Order: sequence, then structure tokens, then C-alpha cells
Amino acid sequence: TKTGIDRTTRDKDDSLPREPALFQGDGRCLGYRAGLSVLTVGDGDFSFTLALARLLAAQNDGDKKSRIIATSYESKESLERVYPTTFESTLRELNQITSNDESNVEVQIHFQVDATQLSTYNILQPQSFDRIVWNFPCSAVSDGRDGQNSEME
Repeated sequence: TKTGIDRTTRDKDDSLPREPALFQGDGRCLGYRAGLSVLTVGDGDFSFTLALARLLAAQNDGDKKSRIIATSYESKESLERVYPTTFESTLRELNQITSNDESNVEVQIHFQVDATQLSTYNILQPQSFDRIVWNFPCSAVSDGRDGQNSEME
């Protein structure tokens, strides 16, 4: 490649390592570091939340507690239908990270949250966040597929 970095397709295989160029000398990756409070909205199958939780857990700094609140517009049942092979294992691993006594990462998952109306949800009040990540909007369509906004295709 022009940059000299091998950009191998990952195809949702989170066991492959990330490119070293994304990491900074102090352990941060793209501005994320231990101790942050992060809100994610529109995360689809919560794969971004899982990658972030893994990153923050690997940066375990002892006294710095990281917190992730991940939300989805869809119901849990809808996401189980749309992502039948990955959704349950993603939730299971997120729960393991949170329940691990040695982990300094707390992850909360909330379903049926309309990100355009965040001020109406008690789960988010009166909290502040160091980062708010609005992932690409995506919702299930009537036949259970992963539906993209047709104007963006």
C-alpha cells in the first residue's frame, strides 16, 4: 500500500490485532484511554462497544474506572433476529468484562433508546460523558435484515 501499512480485511474477526499505527505511546487508541465515560448510540450489534470495552480493559490502570453506556434504538429481540450469530456472544463477553473483579470497565446496555430524544431518558440523567459516539444509523427492516438508510447507499 502507499502508506506501507498492511490493511488486511478483518471481516468481524475481533481476534486479529489492530494496526499498531492507531495506538499512541501512552496506551491511548484514537483518543480513548482508561478512566473515560463513553456513551454510544446506534451501535447495531454492539461490536463497537465490545471493541472499546476490550481496549479500556487492556489499559487497566487500577484506580481509573471506565464507564460505557451503550444504547440501541432496536429492541433486544429485534437485534437477536438481525444478528443471530454474533449478538448473544457479544452481550455475554460485555457482561464478563463488567463482572470481572479485576476489570476497571463498567458496561451498561440499554435497548429501545431514541438517540434524538436522549434528554428524556432517566438512565442518562444526570450524567456527563467524555465521549459520545454516534455510530452509522442502521435499523432492522420488516423481513429481519440489517436495513441501511437507502439515501446513504
